Amino acid sequence: MIPALTDAAESVLKIAIDKRSPVPVYVQISDAIRILIRGGELGPDSILPPSKLLCEKFGITRMTLRHAYAVLDHTFARASAAFSDPAQWCEIMLLPFNTKQCVSSSAPPEGPGLAVSVGRKYSTPLDSTHRLEFRFAPSVRASDFMRVELTAPSGPFGTRDYRVVLELVPLDERRTFMHFGYSYAYGMLARTAMQAYLSTIGAHKVGFTSEQGDLVRGMRGVMERNTMRYLLAIEAYLRALSAPERDRPARMVDDWFAAVERHPRQLHELTREEYVPMKLADYARMHASISRVPRTASSSPSPS
Repeated sequence: MIPALTDAAESVLKIAIDKRSPVPVYVQISDAIRILIRGGELGPDSILPPSKLLCEKFGITRMTLRHAYAVLDHTFARASAAFSDPAQWCEIMLLPFNTKQCVSSSAPPEGPGLAVSVGRKYSTPLDSTHRLEFRFAPSVRASDFMRVELTAPSGPFGTRDYRVVLELVPLDERRTFMHFGYSYAYGMLARTAMQAYLSTIGAHKVGFTSEQGDLVRGMRGVMERNTMRYLLAIEAYLRALSAPERDRPARMVDDWFAAVERHPRQLHELTREEYVPMKLADYARMHASISRVPRTASSSPSPS
C-alpha cells in the first residue's frame, strides 16, 4: 500500500521539467524547489516524495545519483561563507573513515581544486590509496542562493565523472535549506568490482530508503550511504566553527562519529577506539603538510 502524499510532496511532483533543455534535470529540480521554499510551500518540516516516485517522475537514474536535502541550524551567511574555497572542503572530505589525505590547491592549471586520497579500507596506507583530482568550480553566490560544484574526470576501478554539488537557500534569519548531490559513473571494471563486493562483505549492507517493507540494498544502498556520510560531514564541519581553533579537529571527529553511530545498520564501520585516533592522526598529517590554510574549520577564526 502506497502512503498518501503530503501537500508538500504533491507540490514537488508537479514540478515541470524540460528534458530538451541544456540545463541538467537536477538543476531544474533544485531551481523549482527554491521557488517552492520562497513561496512557503516547502518548509523545514516538509516531507518530500519517496525517491522512487521522484526518479520515475523526472527520469533520474537511481543507480549512481543520490540527492539529500537538509535544514541547517546555521544562518545563510555563515553556511555560505563556510564552503567558498577548496581548503574548507578538505576539512569535510577527510572525515569519512577511508579518506586518508586531502590537499587543496588555489590555482592549479585548470583552476582551484583538491586531491582526495581514498583507500579501499580504513587501514589502507596513504601510499596505497587512490587519488581523486577534483576541480573546484567557482561558487555562485547571491544574497539568497549559493552553489558549489566539485568534479573529477576519473576515479578508482574504472569509475569516472564524479560530481559533488552543494546548494544553499536561506529559510529564515537563522536556518538554511541545503541540497547536496553526489554522483559518478562506472565502467565494466568498476561494475565487476562492485558486484563482487555486494555479493560478499557488502551483502548485508543497506541504504536508507524503504521499499516494500525492507531497506534498499545493492548499488543504490552504496550511494545512499556515501551521500549520508558526506552530509553528516558537512554538518559536523559547520558545528565545529563555534569551537576554539585548537579544538576543531577533535570536535569534527567526535561529532561525525556520533552522527554515524545514530545509523548503525547503514553506517557503522569502526569502533570509537579505532576511528578517533586514526582520524585525528589524518588531520594532523594534513595540516602539517599545509603551510597556509585559508579559513578552514580548524584554522579560520571563530565566527562572531
